[in-house]
Amino acid sequence: MCPKPLWQPLFSSKHLTNRIVKLDSGMNYFYPSEGLNSDEENSALLDYIKRIEAFLKMRNFEVEALRQLSLQELIDFFDEYVKLGAPQKRTLSVGVYGKLHSS
Repeated sequence: MCPKPLWQPLFSSKHLTNRIVKLDSGMNYFYPSEGLNSDEENSALLDYIKRIEAFLKMRNFEVEALRQLSLQELIDFFDEYVKLGAPQKRTLSVGVYGKLHSS
């Protein structure tokens, strides 16, 4: 069983989209878990830092996989999944119906 981390993760809106986080001095942070140091202002960002490190490692693996991809494999994938009329191509259609709102 994986131990529960002591820090509180950031909201999903902060992951990878807002990469620059400004730490102002004197800001108050809420630490709901026991064992956290409330005097250390950046301890709430530990989960964010670990996620960024994992993202960068994942990107390196993806780059290595792309380097091993041959041109013929790329063309076959395009023909199978992307090209117009491809046998495995999927589409999603969404229709929105409603009436005018009265103000």
